[in-house]
Formats: sequence, structure tokens, C-alpha cells
Amino acid sequence: MLFRSAEPVAACAAFHPKLEAVLALLAQPDQTWTQAELARRVQLSPYTLSDLFRRQTGLALPDYRNRLRLQEFFRRCHARPEIRLLQHALDSGFGSYAQFYRVFTEALGQSPRDWLRQAAPRRRTGSGHEKAAQASRPGGATGSRRFTSRSA
Repeated sequence: MLFRSAEPVAACAAFHPKLEAVLALLAQPDQTWTQAELARRVQLSPYTLSDLFRRQTGLALPDYRNRLRLQEFFRRCHARPEIRLLQHALDSGFGSYAQFYRVFTEALGQSPRDWLRQAAPRRRTGSGHEKAAQASRPGGATGSRRFTSRSA
């Protein structure tokens, strides 16, 4: 499977109006809403929001957020390859290197350092991220949480 950069989820299918509102809030990269805050904003309980999100997207809310963070990380790496991975990870919304490392390794099946080594020769030629330019929807093409390529 390929890692796919996230498309606007609301454009992928017809979702419950409250879920569409949550997806719009999550699309604001400068906001860091907690699940309780998101639920309050759309007048649902956190449990109901979590259940609705999982049923309609195939992902838990934290998994979806992590996909968005990884997408932002890869976008930043592509735009500014001279900046350290840690800085890109923190700027992409990961709270710590440990969180980034866990999410990255689960998603790509390799460490960030291994990915960087593998991508470095292609990054110099400007073609290091083509394989991962496809979009990740909730649940992905097969519903899997694991990805094996890089994103643009």
C-alpha cells in the first residue's frame, strides 16, 4: 500500500452534517482541538463523536489526525529539505519526537532515519516523493492503517 496525502474528507462521501463540521475544524492546521472541544462545538458527547467518526470514516479520530500530521510533515520536508526532521515533525503538530517516531514507524514500516536515507538520493534529483502523491482517505483503499511509501 502507498501512503497517500489526505484529500478533504468531506469531498469523498456524504457525511453526517456534524461530522462534516468536525472535519472542517480539523482542516484548520493552526487549531489544536481536543476531542471534547470538537464534540462540544458540534453539540455531541465525546463518545458519540468518536463513534460517528469511526463509523463514517473507518478511522478513529486520533488516527485521522495523525494522517493529517504526517501529510503536513511530508509537505514540509519536500518544501524545505534542509530543515531537520525533528523540527518538521514538531511544526506538523506532533507533540514530541517519540509520538512522531511511533506514528511514522507504524505508518511507513520504517524509521524516519531509514526513510531519510532512502529518500536522500532522490531528493537531490527532485523526484523523492512521487510515489506518495496519492490521497489518503479515512481507512485508505483497504481500510489499513499501515502505509509503505512517502508523501509529497
